[in-house]
Amino acid sequence: MASGGVEERFLDVLRRIGREDDSIEHHVLAFAGGPLEAAYREAAHAVAIGCDPETIERHLAAPYDLAHLPFERCADRLMPEIVARSAMPVVFGKGYDMGGLSRLDEGLRWRAEEAMLAACDAATFTAARLALGYDVPAGHTTILGDPADPRRLLQALQAACAAGPYWRAVDR
Repeated sequence: MASGGVEERFLDVLRRIGREDDSIEHHVLAFAGGPLEAAYREAAHAVAIGCDPETIERHLAAPYDLAHLPFERCADRLMPEIVARSAMPVVFGKGYDMGGLSRLDEGLRWRAEEAMLAACDAATFTAARLALGYDVPAGHTTILGDPADPRRLLQALQAACAAGPYWRAVDR
C-alpha cells in the first residue's frame, strides 16, 4: 500500500467504483501495509494485510464472486493458487510494469506473464498499445485508459462475474 504508482491509481478506481455501484463489496488483500492503508480501509468493505499461507488460505476459502488481481505482484503470488483451488473468475490487470515496457520496447517475452494471461478469465490493460503486445482471447480484454476509467473496470468485472470461469471447471 505504497503511495504513488499502481496502488494509488487502484485506490482511486476503488473509490469511484464504490460511488458507481454501492451493491458491490470490495474485500482487499494487501501483502503489506503502508501510507495508503487508512485510505484503503475507508474505501473498501474489508482489508486484510498479509501474504502468509494462512491469510491466503482464509481468503481462498471465502465465497467471493470474483478475484481481481490489479497488477503483476498480486497475480504472481495469488493466481496459481486461485486457479488451482477455486472456480471463481479471475480478472488480471496488466499495466506498464517492467515486463510490459520490456516487451513493447525490446521484444521480451516473459513466460510467467503469458501463463497468467492465459489462465485468467479476463484481462484489463491500461492502454491499447500495451494490449497489442499480448495474445489474449477476443472478448476477454478491456482497455481502461490512463488514468483508469472506473466505469470500464466495473463493466469488465461485472461481465467476468456474470460469465463465470470461461475455460475451467473445478470439481469441489
